Amino acid sequence: MTRRTSVLAGTLLAVGALGMSGCDKINQAVVQPAVEEASAGMTAKDLAAVGSAYHYYHDVHRQGPPGWDEFIAFADGQSDLDADAIRKVRDAGYQMQWNVEFRTVTAGLSNTVLAENAGGGPKLMMDGSVQQ
Repeated sequence: MTRRTSVLAGTLLAVGALGMSGCDKINQAVVQPAVEEASAGMTAKDLAAVGSAYHYYHDVHRQGPPGWDEFIAFADGQSDLDADAIRKVRDAGYQMQWNVEFRTVTAGLSNTVLAENAGGGPKLMMDGSVQQ
């Protein structure tokens, strides 16, 4: 290998390394928002499932569940409820209002938050809707 070939090979390696690190930055700029958007979409879907399960629990017991454990146990016993969605919402750090009797909510179900995350993100309203 001549000196000229050696310098050219070294230059190509350096350019390639720079190009790869640039690709990482581009990938992060493109991929990260897509991952966050997909995560928010999954959370909104899970929140909607939690809203449906909460309403079903309320229909059966005339009030909301007393806590996560009872809520999950109830959902596990119902084939049409998504207990995994409840677990995901719990594990994502959402705070829920427990033991709610819908008839006592004076501001209206669509105006009252049932579950929200202190870190931000979509909110579950008492009417079962999800607000971004």
